[in-house]
Amino acid sequence: MRISAIGATSLLRRWARAARPLLGGLSALGIVVSRDDVVWCYRQLLGRDPESEDAILAHRRFFSFRSLVQNFMASPEYAGRSAAPATAAALAGDTQVPAPAWQAAIQTYLQHRPAGPELRVYIATHAERLHHALNVVARAMPNGGGLIDYSAAGFFSHAVRQLLPAVVQTSITGVNFELDDYAERYGTQTYDLCLNTEVLEHLLYDPSHMVFSINRMLKHGGHLFLSTPNALAMTSTVKMLTGHGPGLWTQLKPKAPYYERHNREWTPFEVSRLLEEHGFEIVQLYTANFYEASRKLLERHEARSTLIRNQSTHSYHGDTLCVLARKARVVPAPVHNPWLYAEAQQP
Repeated sequence: MRISAIGATSLLRRWARAARPLLGGLSALGIVVSRDDVVWCYRQLLGRDPESEDAILAHRRFFSFRSLVQNFMASPEYAGRSAAPATAAALAGDTQVPAPAWQAAIQTYLQHRPAGPELRVYIATHAERLHHALNVVARAMPNGGGLIDYSAAGFFSHAVRQLLPAVVQTSITGVNFELDDYAERYGTQTYDLCLNTEVLEHLLYDPSHMVFSINRMLKHGGHLFLSTPNALAMTSTVKMLTGHGPGLWTQLKPKAPYYERHNREWTPFEVSRLLEEHGFEIVQLYTANFYEASRKLLERHEARSTLIRNQSTHSYHGDTLCVLARKARVVPAPVHNPWLYAEAQQP
């Protein structure tokens, strides 16, 4: 039996009206996705508002936020607007601090301070990513201003002082990002930019407290630059297809504190939603392959990577996720939305 487009629309409306009381009850129990979940997907993935309340209700049949997002990403409308997002290379077109100057600043630091082999290996491995972060600061604060740095290492702070002298940097140290009320200690509505690089993946159980604190510390209209390993990285997909575990960095560190390992790696859509729920609007969202190991792996699997990319419903394939977001509103408290926490329904 064939159903016309008009007939299908009529059936959808009748189903939605009949299902409305049932969906309301299931939503209250946390069994199906909420109306806000559906509206978020329309706006962030399709770039528009829902066409009707019936369309919203039709999407609320999903039993997890993850399956809802996957459905939107599989739609022809999403595929039609999923042009490649901004990339690190494109954003570096107006680089403020050239690589030789960055490298010279790091060498100056190492010459005057004792640095063991572990730190030197870390700097060499992460140099490209850290140089990119420095240039984000330079572009976001061309005339200087107040920077609060969640992830500052001594060598990076030295480079900021030497290469960006108009920037007043404050580094957060000696606090637990998930538990302590450190915003009052460092100042609320004080900073123009927050730098939060490679912190999110180390949090053990609650990212909302940290993001809420960042909102408190920034001035209205201030910016957050956050980077974290990308759970959707091409390298992770290739590793799984070749029988290896996914993730940018999954090695264990015996005798090291548990905060030194990656406790969770994130997708671009999860980070975007986490920030938006805490009063931020996304300015730029992109990924990049900052690590030589990633580039070598993809070179060895070039044909497989091309096939995956051609079949993918998204364009976020780099090993590192970068987000530049603007504080658009104040939030009164951390938002513990069930889509992220243990009480959420799993697919």
